Amino acid sequence: MALDTTKSIISLGEAKTYLGFTDTTNDQLLDMLIGQASVLIAKELGYNPISQSYKEWYEGEDGFNIWLENIPVTSVDFISTDREDVATVKYDSTDASYATVEVTANQLKLRKRVNGAVTANTLVLSDYATIALLDTAIDALTPWACTPVDSFSTWAASSLIRMPAQHANNVSASLSVPADPEADVELFPETGRLYNWRGWRYGKWDWLHGGSGRVGLGDNVRNVYVEYVAGYSRAELPEPIKAACLELVALTFNLSKKDGSLASETIGDYSYSLAATMGSVFGSTGSNTTGGMIAMKLAPYVRAILRTA
Repeated sequence: MALDTTKSIISLGEAKTYLGFTDTTNDQLLDMLIGQASVLIAKELGYNPISQSYKEWYEGEDGFNIWLENIPVTSVDFISTDREDVATVKYDSTDASYATVEVTANQLKLRKRVNGAVTANTLVLSDYATIALLDTAIDALTPWACTPVDSFSTWAASSLIRMPAQHANNVSASLSVPADPEADVELFPETGRLYNWRGWRYGKWDWLHGGSGRVGLGDNVRNVYVEYVAGYSRAELPEPIKAACLELVALTFNLSKKDGSLASETIGDYSYSLAATMGSVFGSTGSNTTGGMIAMKLAPYVRAILRTA
């Protein structure tokens, strides 16, 4: 199983060096343990420490602050609190009992039921550079029809906002993208805090009324769209986080070589307890020294948020 480099805190080579291995006998097992250890550490930290790009929706709830899910934030590329319809899709026939259009993170799905049989067409958004090209692909699936808004025809199809299956049987279902970017937002990179002195509310400011509020749907559920980059580069990943992952991989590797039926054992002055070993991994205290050291290494980097409006 290949390592997921977007989540794996250490490499296979680093783990083998730490354990003193030079052959490939345990490579497959180590790949799996590295993946598991990286997920556990990310959960303990409260964020994925490896740098990558994110496209996420948040609920403004009329407050002034939003906390991004991942830190430290290295850049915020786009923020929007509004949406624009860029095209409509319709199943233009009377032979279907239902027809729907759905947008997922990377696909557009067209479904219909004709004479009790459901058929579906799936278009991968990244295959179409623009809304206009996606429109052409949909029109080719007769009797499906797509009508783009001319001013948005050159926008990327991959920018479409996710939506659950919408009724499109002889009616037009709208496809939308995030609208103009938000201005006057302050970023606090280490905490992932985005501060908007106007408040995070759906819609555009109504300057005709002195900027006293926003116009729009007033819907503050998933009303803020953010594209950003967060996490540490490999070169900047804090050594204590890497060390904690190495120790956790070594711990779980050594446990995998023990008799799984033994909950505990005692031989002279030596004693071993599976519960004590695993139970203290992320605890600051406990009878297992290795587990306590892992927790101590991670403690300075664990995310704590005091949420305010």
